Amino acid sequence: MDLNFLDQGGRQNWLKLRPGGDSNSGLQGISADVSWNMVNSSLALTDNGNSMWFSGLRTYGIGQLSVDLTKSCAAGVSTGCYAGTNTDINSGGYNGHFDGLRLGLKNVVGSYSFDGLRVGTPDAPLQGGTELLVLMEVFPAYDFTLNGQITLRPGGAVGDGLRYNADFYITEANAAITVDENGRGLWLSGSTYEMHYRDGSLDISNNGVELRKGTYWSKLDVANVRWGDRQTGSSIGRFVLKRFEQGSTLAISSGGAGALCVGGSGSGSTASACTASGGRWENRGDEGITVKLKNVFVRDTSGNPSNTVSNNEKRNQVIIETGRVNGVNGTGSQLVVDNFHTSDGNPANPNANSYGLNVDLNLDVAPTRVCNKTASGCTPVTPDPLGFAVNGRVHFKEVNIDRIQNVHPTGGAVTSMYGVKLQNADIRANLTATPIN
Repeated sequence: MDLNFLDQGGRQNWLKLRPGGDSNSGLQGISADVSWNMVNSSLALTDNGNSMWFSGLRTYGIGQLSVDLTKSCAAGVSTGCYAGTNTDINSGGYNGHFDGLRLGLKNVVGSYSFDGLRVGTPDAPLQGGTELLVLMEVFPAYDFTLNGQITLRPGGAVGDGLRYNADFYITEANAAITVDENGRGLWLSGSTYEMHYRDGSLDISNNGVELRKGTYWSKLDVANVRWGDRQTGSSIGRFVLKRFEQGSTLAISSGGAGALCVGGSGSGSTASACTASGGRWENRGDEGITVKLKNVFVRDTSGNPSNTVSNNEKRNQVIIETGRVNGVNGTGSQLVVDNFHTSDGNPANPNANSYGLNVDLNLDVAPTRVCNKTASGCTPVTPDPLGFAVNGRVHFKEVNIDRIQNVHPTGGAVTSMYGVKLQNADIRANLTATPIN
């Protein structure tokens, strides 16, 4: 890590501590005012002697933090506990405390961005590939205002480790799906994002570093999906994503893409079989990173109201809205994919839902064969250039959609399709991103 902090005008680096934490945690604890400004920094990963840089990392912000030991009222009101004004601990509006070490976040206004990847040397040409990190909700650029809390307790899901409960509220956010060094790309502009975790855990297990979400629900509401500039680019419309999950995990372990067959028509499980099938055997080494995401989407059993769109906060739902009047939400036409959920597709146990929707990513830095297109054909580049190598797989047993709705601002909601099922998908892809030049 090469991190450079620099004061620039109103963007300063300081930390101010004072006694007393959260206002509802008594007179003790610690509060902090914090400001930071980091410029022209980088993060580097070296894999089998090949290096990759997340280059041009910049971030700045200001806000308030608090640290307290807190007590929940879930077992009954007692001395020192705080239940909040909304006493439902499983509600998104719950503002009470949990048992444990509580880190509070208040009006943390910040931004970060990085220019892109450089592979081989720190001054290698910038290239793409960071878009793949969006699957883990790591955006190439992000502006935000953050409020909320995370409360930690000892003991994970499999023994030692940590358990946590958390609520995060992000407003005034602009998130880049893909962006160039000039700030132009595909932006989720004017977004709000709330996330709630109950009984999550962090462990080190046979699967690596394993983050379990516990019971998780969230709502991402994007005012405008924009092409170009984050503020003035052309708008595609509004986008809303609600998620309700139980048993979802993120596991990170060592070892990346390893050896695989590129371009073969057969199984290509060995070098000789790969060559015989017309492929090329690539051994990317025994280092790298493996990331496994499993999302178990749960069906909302509260029902499907007729002629209207469900507003239950714990529900899986996608809304696309266009043609709004003066940009006001609810004044345009909507397409709603409502109450989608995963299933194990077992006729003997239709309620089984543990397999989920899986995304497996094997990440490496490795050389690959590249050729330049010329008038006479394709000229190989020698030696093989280094690239950001990704071997990906998306697989699930069954994804169900209760209904697809069309909504008109004056005519209401009409269900156009009931009971959609997608079954037994297993999609694999292999790519290596190298600089165009």
